[in-house]
Amino acid sequence: MNKYLLDVLSIAFQVCVQGFKGPIVWSFKWDRKTNRIISRGAVRYPSKSRPLTDIRKLTPEQESCVGVPDTGQDSPKMRSN
Repeated sequence: MNKYLLDVLSIAFQVCVQGFKGPIVWSFKWDRKTNRIISRGAVRYPSKSRPLTDIRKLTPEQESCVGVPDTGQDSPKMRSN
């Protein structure tokens, strides 16, 4: 994700925003006979990595908190990198 887009989202919603530099690939498995999805949620990032079954195991690479108002107290940042 472009850092500029993170900044724009942070300013628009006055929150800290995190993102990835590249695409996250999400895969499905389906039964071709019934056309029903039988498994979902396997992700790869970057696409050459081994599949993960839990997207929450991925760690965002970028963060922007430019839109969070300065209240004179500690910022409500999600994570310091």
